[in-house]
Amino acid sequence: MFDMTLSNSLLNVYGKCGSIDDSRKLFDYMEQRDLVSWNSLISAYAQIGNLIEVLLLFKTMRVEGLAPDRQTFGSVLSVVASKGELKLGMLVHGQILRGGFHLDAHIETSLIVAYLKGGNVDTSFRMFERTLDRDVVLWTAMISGLV
Repeated sequence: MFDMTLSNSLLNVYGKCGSIDDSRKLFDYMEQRDLVSWNSLISAYAQIGNLIEVLLLFKTMRVEGLAPDRQTFGSVLSVVASKGELKLGMLVHGQILRGGFHLDAHIETSLIVAYLKGGNVDTSFRMFERTLDRDVVLWTAMISGLV
């Protein structure tokens, strides 16, 4: 039996080092998984741009009774935005709002990028205007998306 904290740390390290196969094997081997476990694997797949696996994990996590948190939504949105999947971005945006999550800088930026890449400049601009804390990353995303 593995220690959950150690297993989650290894999952995180494997994912950040690009060892997705090792991450997946460890995840599948784990007898118990918590939100950190799921987020670590989802983040690893998001980093390599594997949208299908991210969505499958997101769905499976929810089916198994774990509710997503900001980290989960941030990872899902990052890969959705990178692929320019507007409809998926809108669905995730709706889930975030229904879940009552506060839109932090990372999530707002990812949503704006998703809307921009999907060709919905009006929505992205309205979101940008409503954002109180416009950091360099958000400004860069908005300018890049408009270019």
